[in-house]
Amino acid sequence: GTWTLSLSGVADGTHTYVARATDQAGNVSPNSAPRVVRVDTQPPQTSITSGPTGTVTGTSVTFAFASSESGSTFECRLDRPAGQGSYQPCTSPRSYTTTAAGSYTFRVRASDPAGNVDPTPASRSFTVSVATPTPSATPTPSPTPTPTATPVNIVAEAIWETPKGAVVGQPTTF
Repeated sequence: GTWTLSLSGVADGTHTYVARATDQAGNVSPNSAPRVVRVDTQPPQTSITSGPTGTVTGTSVTFAFASSESGSTFECRLDRPAGQGSYQPCTSPRSYTTTAAGSYTFRVRASDPAGNVDPTPASRSFTVSVATPTPSATPTPSPTPTPTATPVNIVAEAIWETPKGAVVGQPTTF
């Protein structure tokens, strides 16, 4: 026949179980094939191993992360100045494009093979400072030189002609 056994209070770790049957006459069967059970009630701990902190001026950020339990999978979330993000499956390293200035928070949580999820995701906050483009220097045109007037005195002599001949007069300044 078939049978079921429920155990409680079993410590975390790997356990091997075998079964054998005893009939009413006292005959004992050989052991069944071993059944290996891994008990895991503890969530993994997630850590961020690299990534930005403080103020950054670039438009790309990358984070690397790890779990205290091998075989874990990850979910990442990036909260931006425009609002809170949502957890999405990810792998390490994870890169994001950050074009808006303001405060950001990266979060990552691990899930171990038994399905335990880290209840305290690792997080790292940073601020993006978008550099304001520096206006290119445009040369200031030099002023057009204004001609300076130099006073000129013209001296001429007035000459009149009369029926009797030429008469030379006094010099006159115009």
